Amino acid sequence: MKKRILVCGATGFIGRNCVERFVRRNDLEVIGIYNQRPSFELQGLTWKKADLTKLPDDALRTWQAVGGLGQ
Repeated sequence: MKKRILVCGATGFIGRNCVERFVRRNDLEVIGIYNQRPSFELQGLTWKKADLTKLPDDALRTWQAVGGLGQ
């Protein structure tokens, strides 16, 4: 079973470098969070749209969508 990893800010400099590294691993399912659609695609990366400044709605919904516990 693959471990699920959530990368907030996956379209930024650090986030993109993280997801590029994580998708090369066979033991991870990588989910990237974006607010504006990214200009790149990576095989093995699933995108989820969320504005994490809109707490708690988008943040909680995103957390639950990737298997978080919720409240």
